[in-house]
Amino acid sequence: LLFNVLKQHMHYILKEFLNFSEKMSLIKRAFIVGGAVRDMILGKETKDLDIAIKGNAIDIAKEFAHIIDGSFVLLDEKFGVARIVKNNYCIDISQLRGDSIYYDLSERDLTINSMAIPLIVLKSYLSNIKPFIIDPYNGERDLYNRTIRIVSEDNLMKDPLRILRIYRFAGTLGFSIDEKTRNSAKGLSYLIKSVAVERITEELKYIIALDNSYKTILLLHDDGILKHIFCECGDIAQRLKLYKNVEVCLNDPNLSPIHSQFSGQAFKKICLKLLTLFSEPEIAKSSAIRLRLSKKEVEFIYKM
Repeated sequence: LLFNVLKQHMHYILKEFLNFSEKMSLIKRAFIVGGAVRDMILGKETKDLDIAIKGNAIDIAKEFAHIIDGSFVLLDEKFGVARIVKNNYCIDISQLRGDSIYYDLSERDLTINSMAIPLIVLKSYLSNIKPFIIDPYNGERDLYNRTIRIVSEDNLMKDPLRILRIYRFAGTLGFSIDEKTRNSAKGLSYLIKSVAVERITEELKYIIALDNSYKTILLLHDDGILKHIFCECGDIAQRLKLYKNVEVCLNDPNLSPIHSQFSGQAFKKICLKLLTLFSEPEIAKSSAIRLRLSKKEVEFIYKM
């Protein structure tokens, strides 16, 4: 199924990169990785791809952008990550972590994000040779079992934002969280405080933007994680009922005044749900500022 999806809906920029990597003799050391592989297995078409490559990823990305006349964006100079954008498609090229794709995958967050497709194998498939996926942590099995599982607890400690990503992917995909993974998230939840607030807010917005985000927000509260994000709120257990009711209203097209006012206004929907967690306007405003929300978002939350 995965490779049939690829063959039928070959990503525009991936086709270009396949040709480029072959001409530049890079194809044997480049891999599609992460979420792109996950989405392909699920049969989802994606316009965003991640390529891990052994070598200087930034120089390779610059050369590729030049050849296809695309836009080059430097994402992370320290870790060697760059983005190329063309015709509403984008591809992120990153330097392979360690000496092999197996080490690279061992450093990732979830099993479902720790799979890779060698570009050389993909090229062979287009010539009708049977391909394979590199899947050392059984991510494909977890996809079919609808399970969120971490690669290792050490990886959560290296980047505690991954704790939030556990719940975000569970909510986004409608998967259950493996018991051991959930226990690790609970035990390390205090480390969330060490993460840059901008990164926390980005993950939080992904969760709140879901139509059925209440289930995930409640899980974050029950597991003791929400209190580390909203330290000003105190006990928010009672206010979660309001969060749920507001979300129900926003999802109900029969409530025309509310539904029409917020339809197509993604930031307002997120802010309206978010503000239910605060007991007073001043607390909501100071928390929104601390979370680095935009001026427009802060003003909307305070006003509402």
